[in-house]
Amino acid sequence: MLMNDGSASVNQPAGAPAGKTRGYSAVSAYTIDAAGRSATEVRRFDYGQTVHSSICSSAYEAAADGSVLVDYAVADNITHARLVGLDPGQNAVFDFHYPTAGCNTSWNAQPIAFDAMRFQ
Repeated sequence: MLMNDGSASVNQPAGAPAGKTRGYSAVSAYTIDAAGRSATEVRRFDYGQTVHSSICSSAYEAAADGSVLVDYAVADNITHARLVGLDPGQNAVFDFHYPTAGCNTSWNAQPIAFDAMRFQ
């Protein structure tokens, strides 16, 4: 699984294609065929192509049930971080926004199971 920020690559080998730039970010999951040296996209979440986060974003899948935490670190023209929780069917179950000024508040979010949380 990876977060595609929507920007073309800026560090390709000479002569290699840089890819396309688009105005939204997407999380994609792939199956890998190591012997055939190929990857096939099996799942994609692009939030209706409505969210763009140009850098620092990430996504994590919970091993237990396949839910995903999507971390748009610099959404809304680098003014908000946005954490989106997806259930195993890729339905958004929460969408939390908060102010940010770059990658200083949300660049490596990780899911934590509620039963693993301890409050004092």
